[in-house]
Amino acid sequence: MNTAHTRRTGWALAAGVALVLVWGANFTVQKHVFNTISAGGFLYARYGLLAVLASLLLCCDHGLNWPRLTRPEWSP
Repeated sequence: MNTAHTRRTGWALAAGVALVLVWGANFTVQKHVFNTISAGGFLYARYGLLAVLASLLLCCDHGLNWPRLTRPEWSP
């Protein structure tokens, strides 16, 4: 095995373990947050965080020149 393959495998394993930890903690975090704020507030914060993270991903990939949507993609 070459070093690049070993490094990529290590990153994949680390990402998998991180995903399992986040997924496993999800229920506990939600239960605690629901005791603090309402379900509507939780959903507002969740979707707001989603928009921020999606924007960050787009900026990392494309800078400020985000891909344009075609006309058919705008229609419902």
